[in-house]
Amino acid sequence: MNEKVAALFDVSGTVALVTRGVVHLGFDAASILVSAGCCVALTLRELVYASASAGQLADRSELEVLPVQLDQTTSVNVERAAAVLDRKGHIDILVNNGGSRNTPGDLFLREPA
Repeated sequence: MNEKVAALFDVSGTVALVTRGVVHLGFDAASILVSAGCCVALTLRELVYASASAGQLADRSELEVLPVQLDQTTSVNVERAAAVLDRKGHIDILVNNGGSRNTPGDLFLREPA
């Protein structure tokens, strides 16, 4: 790859927050970012799964991979994501991969009657 092009995509030393980064495309995005030298915070509603995936990615590199329990539908839980700012000082990349269970609380997904 051309050095100038490679420099454009260099994310080494940056911090990324990947919502729902534990499964499917979120995990793939987190894996790519870790491979490219980025510290990654993975979120999921269940901390045990976030921790397992974070450990799996951390084993592949020497970078810190942070598990964060996050339910984006509640403001109290969203504050947990702010803990990444406290710990790392900044978030450079956001991969907003949050999904929905289509529960009654997910009103923004419904069409008006």
